[in-house]
Amino acid sequence: MQKVINEFGPKGFKAIAVAVDQNPEPLVKEFAKTYKISFPLGWAPIADICQFMDLKPEKLYVPAMTLFDSNHKLRGRYPGGSAFFNMEEVNLRNMVEMLVKQARKV
Repeated sequence: MQKVINEFGPKGFKAIAVAVDQNPEPLVKEFAKTYKISFPLGWAPIADICQFMDLKPEKLYVPAMTLFDSNHKLRGRYPGGSAFFNMEEVNLRNMVEMLVKQARKV
């Protein structure tokens, strides 16, 4: 994610990451420090994430990703375990590139 932000951030791409765990606060801080995260990183209860992703708790696998365009329209929902993550960086880069190009046309 950080590589994609570095590349597309100057073109308007923004990211927010949300951790899901029983006690995520210390994990989030350590993760951000270890991986030098430059985008907002927070946490949420499992129930909230499941509702947002339209998943039952037993179907929630991480990572999961949701992409929105510049008009806040849902453009991609990728639950954990989906084929999107087989080539995550390539797929994310392609999707973000498309969204950034579309936003410039508007």
